[in-house]
Amino acid sequence: MVCFLGSRLNLIEFEKANSNDQDMQNIYPIKVEYNRVKEELVVATRKDVRFINIKDGRLKYIFSGLLKDNEIAQFKSINQFKMFIIGDQKGKLKMFNFSNGEEIKQLNGHKNEVSNIKIDYSNKLIISSSWDSSIII
Repeated sequence: MVCFLGSRLNLIEFEKANSNDQDMQNIYPIKVEYNRVKEELVVATRKDVRFINIKDGRLKYIFSGLLKDNEIAQFKSINQFKMFIIGDQKGKLKMFNFSNGEEIKQLNGHKNEVSNIKIDYSNKLIISSSWDSSIII
């Protein structure tokens, strides 16, 4: 569930997962970002990236299958929602186009799950850290 508090309270609840259904248990949000221009929420789950209309809470579209046989560990939008970077559980970093979900490039990765992604816009740097105790700039 995602909760927003402003002049009003908005709750957006994801589908309920059955205890027997492993795929449904991977849809909980790991990162939520708000795109003011398109008035949408960008929600990264372990398996996909979802775009939700902020006004009515309806799902607009989903980018699924971004990572083959792997799960998303970290998500970061860049360049005013023109691209996004995903870090996975195996330590790889990939950059995608926001409008169509196409992979732009694969970046040097880590040996273990990506724990954080930061962007230094003034120096044009992507900084990532991992559970393998490494930081890549």
